[in-house]
Amino acid sequence: MNPLLQHEQSLIRGNFTSLFGGFAQQNPSVMVSFNRLLNAHSFDTIIEIGTHTAGLSLLFALYAHLSRTPAICANSNEPSLFVNQTHHRRPKVFHTYDYVVRDESVVNTLHLLGARFHREDTLTDQSVIDSIRSLISNPRSGSVLLLCDGGNKKKELELYGESLKRGDFVMLHDWAYDEAAFDRNRREGIWFSWESRWADGTGEGQQFGIKDLCEQYGIQPVYAEEFDKVAWFCGRK
Repeated sequence: MNPLLQHEQSLIRGNFTSLFGGFAQQNPSVMVSFNRLLNAHSFDTIIEIGTHTAGLSLLFALYAHLSRTPAICANSNEPSLFVNQTHHRRPKVFHTYDYVVRDESVVNTLHLLGARFHREDTLTDQSVIDSIRSLISNPRSGSVLLLCDGGNKKKELELYGESLKRGDFVMLHDWAYDEAAFDRNRREGIWFSWESRWADGTGEGQQFGIKDLCEQYGIQPVYAEEFDKVAWFCGRK
């Protein structure tokens, strides 16, 4: 095996990797998959439940920061100015929530980039729950991408999925469609944690089925061919 890939696999088995120096509990290929999603869809508000060590949060914070920073060239005829005409340069807001600060310096960096880090309990504090629901459903928030990656993915979907507007996206991490898919994830070194699946069943992770909630809230699975391989569920309302 490629020695660099072999080293990466050892990190993935420990459920911790580095994304350009930021530590994340993610398969490193998630950067490519999320970038493809952002290229295809324009989100005005990105909400992450579960900052943890913020490796992924930093990428979304940078994306939101750049969206508010127009390209300026000394020569107005330069073709590089076309970037200002893309949806990537329509201002976006990034919120990320966690009940604990695991790395103060990284949180400070998020603030420097203009991200909004909230040290709050998103599962049991009703005032926080109401605030996030209002943020999602508010027409001023525009198109929303909701990332459920905190302590209980299914509960997060249950709490916030109903507030999604038509066209909004919701995603859940630590995902495998069923037990066979989870076994394949482990065998192929994709991911080793399982906290969300399509339907309840027997064995490990049986309580994490999201099928009923998706049907209740009108959420349709999309882009499975892209996100299954990085252990994320992707759905659109």
